[in-house]
Amino acid sequence: MKKILLFAPLILLGLGSCRKDRTCNCSQNGTDLGSFSYTGVKRSEGNKYCQSQQSQYQTSNPGTTCVLR
Repeated sequence: MKKILLFAPLILLGLGSCRKDRTCNCSQNGTDLGSFSYTGVKRSEGNKYCQSQQSQYQTSNPGTTCVLR
């Protein structure tokens, strides 16, 4: 029982999601094209959304890069 109580906080920390407000900044050759805010998302979710924005921009502006911050 003591072992379970010792590891319970570690398990909870591992399962807890690190949800934060994140911003995706898109630019092309140093020119800012726009930024998008995502509220309460994990980094992996934010990266997925940001890559989606990059794909949309690249259809009309080849060479656009979007970075999650």
